[in-house]
Parts: sequence; structure tokens; C-alpha cells
Amino acid sequence: MICWAIGLGSPVGLYLLIRLLPNGLTASDVQILVRQVALIAIPIAWLAWLATCSPLSPTAIGLAPPRWGDLGWGAGAALTGIAFAVATSMVLAAWGFAVVANEQVYGSLATRPTWLILMIVVGAVISEEVVFRATVIPAIEAASSSTALAIAVSTAAFALPHIGYGIAKLPITFAGGLVLGGIFVWRRSLFTTVIAHTLNNLVPLSPVLIRSLS
Repeated sequence: MICWAIGLGSPVGLYLLIRLLPNGLTASDVQILVRQVALIAIPIAWLAWLATCSPLSPTAIGLAPPRWGDLGWGAGAALTGIAFAVATSMVLAAWGFAVVANEQVYGSLATRPTWLILMIVVGAVISEEVVFRATVIPAIEAASSSTALAIAVSTAAFALPHIGYGIAKLPITFAGGLVLGGIFVWRRSLFTTVIAHTLNNLVPLSPVLIRSLS
């Protein structure tokens, strides 16, 4: 019962935290900094609680010592996720669905300092990986004895909050969530999924980062 509560409650907790914090696209630089610090510090504190006080073991939640191979697997997972996203976008476009362009989502960040844009990337990655991979997957696995169900719940919980960017974003994000969930289960390394997710997020943000540097 405790594992079900952890697995299903943690995405709700992250959603409520994000709703309470300033909007990352429209707030002032100081407000965004506060938001990103919260999105990094609170999940890390939660991760420490999981490792020391919850029924889940440090190994189960992906706290294995980093290995050099994690960098390669993380990069490979990022490339796979990007390929899935591009393929899914092409299929959706062929079926007449309008996919929100990255420029529409991230364009307003171009006026922000480069370090703050990177903080936004780090905050999103840390909070989402701690919750959707390091918490939901091992908790649902422990509660149900089903890795497939754990990945499905994790991926759905990861994709649904992105519906604000349009219904067509759901299958794209779902595909990315499947890749991240799969690599987490295989490697059981939070470091690997953090690398993969960071690289995946930096690709659509690269034009914004270039403009912020110019």
C-alpha cells in the first residue's frame, strides 16, 4: 500500500509544486531562479528520503555509482528519443495534427541569461527524472511485481502534464518517456536517464541558447 501511494502520489506532488511556483516562461529572472532551485532541491531531498526511509532500496531507485558507460548509454537513449520524436511528429503531421513548434514554446527564453536557460533545463530534468523514473517505476514495480506496468504508469504520468502544449505533444512525449523508462529499468541508473533527458532537452533549446549568447 505504501509503494502504491509513493508511486501514484509523487507525480501529483510534482504537479502541485509546479503549479505553486512562478511560470517558467513568463516570470522574472529572479522568480525563475527561485523556481528552478526549488525544482532541484526538493526532488533531491525527496530522493534522499526514498533512499533512507522508504521501502525502496537505493539500487532500486537508480542510485548506483556512476559508470563511464552511462555517458554512452545516456547519449544513445537521447538519440533514440529524438528519432522517435521526429518520426512521431512526421506521422502526426501526415495525419493532419498540428504540432506546436519548439520556437513557440521556448522562443521567449531567448532574452534570458544563458545560465538561467541552463538552470531551466537542469530543473526540469532533475525533477522529472527523480519523480517519473526513480520514484514511480520502482514503487509500482514493488507494489505490482510488474515492470511493464511500472513503465506504462511512469510514461503516462510523464506525458500527461505536457498536454498544455497541444494534444499532438502527448504521443511525442509518450515515446520519449518509453525510451527513458526502458533505459532506467535496463541500467537501473538515474545518472543515465539524467544524461539522456538533458541531451534530449538541449537539442530543441539549442537555437535559443545560441541567440542568448549573441
